[in-house]
Formats: sequence, C-alpha cells, structure tokens
Amino acid sequence: MSTNAADIVDKVVSSSLDPVMERMAAIEERLGKLRARAMATMNGERQELKAAHKQLAECDGELNQLHECNGDLGLKVQMLEQELKEARRSREANTNSAPIVAVFPKAADLLNQLKARRKKSEADLADVETLLEILDSQS
Repeated sequence: MSTNAADIVDKVVSSSLDPVMERMAAIEERLGKLRARAMATMNGERQELKAAHKQLAECDGELNQLHECNGDLGLKVQMLEQELKEARRSREANTNSAPIVAVFPKAADLLNQLKARRKKSEADLADVETLLEILDSQS
C-alpha cells in the first residue's frame, strides 16, 4: 500500500506539475526566440554603428581638409590684400611724383577764345604764340 500511496502521490504531483512544466518549457522556448531576435537586432545595430563610425571618421577627415583649405585661402586673401595695399601706395607715390604737363590749345584757337571773351582785345597771333612759349618754358 505504501507503494500505492507513493504512486498516487507521484501521479497527483506529476499531474499538478505537468502543466507547470509545459508552461515553463513554452516560456523557455519563447525566451530563447527573444534572445535570438535580440542578438540579431544587436548585431545589426552594431553593424550600423560601425558604419556610422566609419562615415563619421570620413566626414571628420574631409572637414579637416576643408579647414586646411580654408586656412590656405585665408592666407592667400591676406597676401593679396597686402599686395593691393602696396600697389595702391606705389600708384599714389607715382602719381605724386609724376610731373604735371600742361597741354595748351593751339595758338590760333586760344586767340579766337580770347577775342570771343574780350571783343576789344588788341592781342594778335604772335602775342598768343609768345605767351604759350613762355608758359611752356616754365613747366
């Protein structure tokens, strides 16, 4: 009878534990699938992260090149501005030191202008030519 009682207890316990064990097996199976999906997702995200890091490094390198180029261009601009200042100073110095040459009209034209302004002027062409020679010799 003790064997029978043990068998009965074993059956009762077994019948009570069977649904729990089945539920635990289902949960473990589901947990395994979730782990596999999580690992696949993490692996995919790791790959995306590596690709993003690689792209970031490339962009960083390109940005450094652009900074160097910008610095070079800034230096060129400064050099050109300095050159322009020197050219302006040189032009100004040349303008200030260049002699001013007066260009007078022809004697006959000048006499006609004089007669037009001063009707009673008694100057003649020889007088105007002499005046122009005097002015020309002084400049």
